[in-house]
Amino acid sequence: METRTNDAKELLAQMRVAILSELEFCNIGETPHVCNLVSTEKGKEGVIDMVLEIVGRRGFSIEEAINEVERQYDVTRAED
Repeated sequence: METRTNDAKELLAQMRVAILSELEFCNIGETPHVCNLVSTEKGKEGVIDMVLEIVGRRGFSIEEAINEVERQYDVTRAED
């Protein structure tokens, strides 16, 4: 059981690194709300947590999940 827990923690840590890597290339023209959020440490952690949840629950890629977070914050894109 402990091995599975450690494996899950390692996988989450790897996912967080991959998400952070994607967020380093944030394009304010495409995802202005996300880019604004990740400009602070608290906002960055929040976005990472939201992306992790979307990837895990809905099976989105990291890029798709970042776009979904943007849609959630941008009322003009909420219907896309």
